Amino acid sequence: MQQTRGLLTSYHDFYGDLEPAAALTLLNRLDLPPETEHFATLRAVLKAGARNHYQHPELWDAPSHG
Repeated sequence: MQQTRGLLTSYHDFYGDLEPAAALTLLNRLDLPPETEHFATLRAVLKAGARNHYQHPELWDAPSHG
């Protein structure tokens, strides 16, 4: 769970600058249950290519992340 928290914190940090493809690869390797808090949303924003929340805040609040 610490890796997920690290990715999530990096995504939401004002100076966060994730490499979306690499972060998504790491997230997928963690083998987390789909119901893990924020998993689907984080996965969706990374798939959309977002590097951080401040450049694309609308992605986090999108109604569907399935």
